[in-house]
Amino acid sequence: MMNSMSYQDPRRPFLGRSENLKELLGRSRGDDDLLAALDADRAMTGMFRQFQQEMALTWLQTHRPDWHEQLEEFLAHVKGLSSILPTESILEDAPVLSEWCAVHLGAYPHLFGQVSGHPRLGDQRYIATSPYFQIHPSGNA
Repeated sequence: MMNSMSYQDPRRPFLGRSENLKELLGRSRGDDDLLAALDADRAMTGMFRQFQQEMALTWLQTHRPDWHEQLEEFLAHVKGLSSILPTESILEDAPVLSEWCAVHLGAYPHLFGQVSGHPRLGDQRYIATSPYFQIHPSGNA
């Protein structure tokens, strides 16, 4: 199992990890195997817990899913973030990060660089982003 500092694809750091967990989820192995795999990956565990908290109200309004359903939903969410490029209309108003580099802050990959056009942070400030899920293959978007 991958540790929190190893990413097979630095441009989409969580895609392979989510696929590994999805494969484990589909096997007829016990819950302990899946929980052990999830616990071994601090970054995925932390994001799964945050995802559970953010989605709790939506889920509770419709039904009370077991954690397998929650994990399925989370893995689909990670795959979407890792695979679907943003639309041109979303990118038109997005802040721009220049002079960036990838860094690890704790268990998560982030980008560090100079932001411009950010609605709250303004221009010309150096920032660390939220954890990233993919970088455009050209490195320009």
